[in-house]
Amino acid sequence: MIKRPIFALLAAVVSGIVLSVFETTVAVGVMCAWACLIFLFFYFSDRFNYLILKFVKPARYGSLIVMMGLVPLLFALSFWRGKAIDKKVTADRAPYLVMHENTEELCILEGRVNAKDFDGKYYILKIDKCRIKGYFENVERPAGGCTVYVEEGEIPKCGNLVRVYGKFYLVEKADNPGEYDLFPTSVKEGIYGRIYAKKLWITDENCSFFREAVAVMAERFEKGTRNVFNAEDSGILISMITGNKGYRAEETEELYRRAGIGHILAISGLHVSLLVLGLWRILKKMAVGRYWAAGLAFSFLLFFLFFTGFAVSTLRAGVMCGIFLLGRLFRRHYDMPSALGLAMIIILLIFPYELHDPAFILSVTAVAGVCFARELGAGPFFGIIVTFFTAPVSAYFFFEIPTYSFLANLIVIPLTGMLLGFGICAGIFGSFCVSFGKFFGGLAFLMLRLFECVSDFFSKLPFSSLLVGRPKWWAVCFAYAFLISFCFLMREIAGVMKEKEERKETDRLRDACGVCNHRGLRGFLIFGKRGGSAERPKNEERNGSIKLWARNGNINLWAKVTFGSLILLVATALIPKGNRITFLSVGQGDCSVFLSEKWNLSLNAAEDCGLLSLKKRDSVVFDCGSTSETEVGKRVLQTFLKSEGIMLIDKITVSHTDTDHISGIVEILENMNVYRNDLDYALRYRGNVGLRTLVMPIVKERGEAYNKLLELAEKKNVKVEFFQAGSEIRLNDRECKLVCLSPFDAKKSENETSLVFFLETPEYRALLMGDAGVETEGKLLKTGKLMELLGEERGSAAGSAAGSACESGFFVNTSNADMLILKVGHHGSRTASSLEFLELVRPDVAVISCGHGNPYGHPHWSVVQALEEVGAEVHRTDREGAVKVN
Repeated sequence: MIKRPIFALLAAVVSGIVLSVFETTVAVGVMCAWACLIFLFFYFSDRFNYLILKFVKPARYGSLIVMMGLVPLLFALSFWRGKAIDKKVTADRAPYLVMHENTEELCILEGRVNAKDFDGKYYILKIDKCRIKGYFENVERPAGGCTVYVEEGEIPKCGNLVRVYGKFYLVEKADNPGEYDLFPTSVKEGIYGRIYAKKLWITDENCSFFREAVAVMAERFEKGTRNVFNAEDSGILISMITGNKGYRAEETEELYRRAGIGHILAISGLHVSLLVLGLWRILKKMAVGRYWAAGLAFSFLLFFLFFTGFAVSTLRAGVMCGIFLLGRLFRRHYDMPSALGLAMIIILLIFPYELHDPAFILSVTAVAGVCFARELGAGPFFGIIVTFFTAPVSAYFFFEIPTYSFLANLIVIPLTGMLLGFGICAGIFGSFCVSFGKFFGGLAFLMLRLFECVSDFFSKLPFSSLLVGRPKWWAVCFAYAFLISFCFLMREIAGVMKEKEERKETDRLRDACGVCNHRGLRGFLIFGKRGGSAERPKNEERNGSIKLWARNGNINLWAKVTFGSLILLVATALIPKGNRITFLSVGQGDCSVFLSEKWNLSLNAAEDCGLLSLKKRDSVVFDCGSTSETEVGKRVLQTFLKSEGIMLIDKITVSHTDTDHISGIVEILENMNVYRNDLDYALRYRGNVGLRTLVMPIVKERGEAYNKLLELAEKKNVKVEFFQAGSEIRLNDRECKLVCLSPFDAKKSENETSLVFFLETPEYRALLMGDAGVETEGKLLKTGKLMELLGEERGSAAGSAAGSACESGFFVNTSNADMLILKVGHHGSRTASSLEFLELVRPDVAVISCGHGNPYGHPHWSVVQALEEVGAEVHRTDREGAVKVN
């Protein structure tokens, strides 16, 4: 019988939510299979009852039957809930999506204020029960919730009905691989868009007293905290206590994250446990009575959940704390793993999208690690086990693992409760008596300086952060299989050693005094004379041998699972991913990344940091910039490269120096450490991707942007190479070739003098046009070099093969070596991609990089039509997000 049957119920809920993305027939098939299993169980239980009782105690036979009925019931309930939520999300999001596709920027929205906050610049209103229409439309459509940012004017109260006119933005899903996806969190809160209000009218002053009181208390507390502390410290405390991240400094957040203590900056289960359980213990010591202590603590828990806006980790911890208080109230034993399982079931049935939320998954894995460490009796290794349990999930979502986080948390976590207490007192008293608030604020100030020193110390140690990239989901499963089986293996080995030591001690005592401990501590039998030697009873010898034999069997089992999962994990990590090119979505701009991996067994200190590398990697970035998006270098390119495990880019090529092609490259160069060699960069890696070589076009007249790139490269010790037509790069042991086709004799770095590259791999070929226009296309056709690389025949067979291999979303999969991918020049402008050029090149797949609703009208309809006429499959980053070719 399962020791904790709650996990069987949890598995049913999770599987129901996961399968809800498929057709209903899949769930019906699973339910039918489960019904057959139940029928077979009852059929054989009547005829072979002794087999059932061999594994299930008679007292638990009824519980087993109840479980077999609850599992399919919860599976069906979670499946239905997932389908219902998906249907509701689709309906609520549809009006916002229509406005986004029609490039409506201005809108009018009416809805009721559900909650409000202030981030130092804007009042943030969460509006539900919305009706929205475009500014030039006459039809209002019911829609889901929206966030409204109000900078000035009368601020409505919670419960007021408001009408807003302003600029509209859609909450979109992540466009690029590795990019942090805010969509699941927004869906959970019922938010599908955001509006920066130009005008706001209160049309109904009906007020929600409780929500308004909570919002006013939060605002006064934040004001009192700002009165006591400086801007940086007040931002940290406000984020820790109320969950408002608007005041938090990015530098401090990054410092804490690198040290592995960034979790204390957000409302988490740690905060709830410290505050609620701390209050419960204080009330219990004050002898107010069990019922009063539990009731007051439970009331404070509910208030704190409202106060913090029901954050995901807070909700999880709140449910677990509620179970703990109920257990103490009714004098029942509190089992943390069972409480965690029940909390997950409740949360997932209410908010199925939490299954996609990194904060929820990290919170659950951290608590699971605590439960596991407690059951194993980890002792001094408690923090290490918890860190290892969260490492695979951290790697999957954030691509990095803080190496010394368990040491930093040993110092920080015990003091976090005191910091919270002093911070709350400082904020409360600071709202009406600043001098009294500063008394508590001084103690909190000292702790914050300690946290800062600890973070700074550990983040500056060598290899303070390990960049591992995003592992596959099955690699995460193998990692957890290895961790769990290894811990059980160590427990069994420790049990055998302890059993042998106990037997040796028993034998020593028997030899010393002739006394044998028989049947544990329940009695003593004297064998022989005092001081004489005594033999071990046969029953005891047999029982001890059986116990050791059973433990040895467990050791063999867990050893096999441990080494098997380790081998699978290592094999998964070492398998090369081959040659792939990704066209990232950067708005109105351009960015492409080519990555190549193959087996490599050579020892090269210059390239592999003096280590034996089993995989050889090459990485080339073609442009990175945008005029419609900010921080594309950090937010898009760097995040993508880190998800691929790339710490150092081999080459970045600059087609020309327009802002929409170099703004991200400037960010990479400004933020990276000074490059000396690979090993030195790995030692000093602090989260910023670096660069080895910058490739620039050869021009006669260098402009300001051109010289700025050269100055940054010199400052960071980055090698600079100058290319023109005829230059060539060999990649991955000469398996892949990158040939420069243009410019020929450039005067300035501009559109028509863009670097044009032809990439040739064993799987496919790619023509990257930059911003080259019709003039450059004519030159490419006259020289004949392009047609020589393409070959004399460009038939329809390659096009049909490519079309059958294309998939929606991020990926275009192919294994056709003759397939040609065209990165369309100048974002699909009508000044490029002439019909004559396209008919001769005849691309199989065409990728257009442009921004949604850009003011230039890219791509032009004539270009798209011409591409379709020559048989190309057209992909656009403004509609599909990133396009990845494997």
